[in-house]
Amino acid sequence: MAIMLGFSLLMSLAALLSSPVNLLSAFIIISILLYTWFSNKFSRQVLLLKQPVKHSMYDWIRVNGIVCLIYSIIITFVSSFLLMNPGMLAQIMQNMPANMPVQAEDMNRLFIFVLVYGIIMLVHVLLTFNYIKKNRSFFVETKE
Repeated sequence: MAIMLGFSLLMSLAALLSSPVNLLSAFIIISILLYTWFSNKFSRQVLLLKQPVKHSMYDWIRVNGIVCLIYSIIITFVSSFLLMNPGMLAQIMQNMPANMPVQAEDMNRLFIFVLVYGIIMLVHVLLTFNYIKKNRSFFVETKE
């Protein structure tokens, strides 16, 4: 998923810089990518190899994890709300442009995928926060 987000970010760089709403989307995507990178690095080095890491990794995981946590809560609530209210989904479908032929079944599948993705991200972030709290001693200050 992170690879797809990174690729979409690169392909739409010019459009991202065109408005503040697009910049917010880019900020969220970049935060998800950074969280994915640093949490993977943390799990590999600390949880598997039991090696110390720089204290800055703790900050990177916490900051980007908070953004991912907020994002996952939002997409989980929105997608579950739309799945529980088929009338709202039908209204969204009516407001879509005519040149975007999308079936209601496809929209349902999309929101189910988004719901599952949001729940997995939420659980992952909470587990990672728990792991960094339990393994706090592996984050060491480096002298530069």
